[in-house]
Amino acid sequence: MINEKNSKLEKTLLVVDDQWGTENGKDVIIAAWGNLSEPQQTGFSYKFRFEDALEGDRYCAEKVLTRLNSESKIDGIILDLDYGSDWRTVQRGYGEIILQRIKSEYQKLPIWIHSSTDDESLKSRCIQKGAEGCIPKKMWRDDLKKVLDVYFQKQLKGGQEK
Repeated sequence: MINEKNSKLEKTLLVVDDQWGTENGKDVIIAAWGNLSEPQQTGFSYKFRFEDALEGDRYCAEKVLTRLNSESKIDGIILDLDYGSDWRTVQRGYGEIILQRIKSEYQKLPIWIHSSTDDESLKSRCIQKGAEGCIPKKMWRDDLKKVLDVYFQKQLKGGQEK
C-alpha cells in the first residue's frame, strides 16, 4: 500500500536533454544530483528519468510527448534549449518548440529551462510560454533543490497537488 503522504513528497522529474538524456549522459546528472533521491529536510525527494528527444537523426518534440503519455508519474521537466552538437545539424532553441508542444497538452506540468545560453530574449519567451523559470546548466545540487522545493512546497500548501 502506498503511503499517500509520502507519494506527494516523492517527485519524478524528466530530464530532456540531447547530451544528458543519453545512456552515458545520465551519469553526469546522477553524479551531480543523484542524492536528491534521498528525502531532504523539506521532506521532498527527487528521482530523475531521462529523454534525449532524438528520433532517427533529428530531435523531435513528439518523442517527448510519447514519453510523457507512457510514463505513469512525471511531476516536472528539466528541459534543455539547444539540441545537437554538430554545427551543421544543431537545432538552436529547439527546446522552445518542445516547451510549446508539451504545454499544449500538459498546461499544469512545471517545466524548468535548463541551459547555458545567455540569450535573455529566448529565456524570456520560454517563461512567457509557460516555463517556471530558467536554471543554468550544471547547476549545483543544493541550488536545484531550493528551486524545486520552493515550487513543490507552494503546490502542496496550495492544495494544487495532483
